[in-house]
Amino acid sequence: MGYQHKLNLFTSSVAFVNVHYFLNKFDRENKRGLLVGLRKIVSICQVNEAIIDLALNSNLKDFEDAVQYYAARAVGAQAIITRNLKDYNHTDIPAFTAEQFLKRL
Repeated sequence: MGYQHKLNLFTSSVAFVNVHYFLNKFDRENKRGLLVGLRKIVSICQVNEAIIDLALNSNLKDFEDAVQYYAARAVGAQAIITRNLKDYNHTDIPAFTAEQFLKRL
């Protein structure tokens, strides 16, 4: 799985649900196929009680980003790809925009 079989890609179930929500607005006809395609290259991190508890008790200002961060830590992620770099300034996992990350490959 993953980008050109070189990277293991993960997302949380929360992000997968968010993608579904946005696809409803932009591409209702193809959303299932797009999600199936995404699922073929991306593994899903668990978001369980422990992740939620860590996010609720964290110093991260944005709760959803805190959930993503702790889910990423749980799978040993080496980077987080996000549009919200500032929300991950004080974490131990480096954060990149998609463009920044792809330039590093």
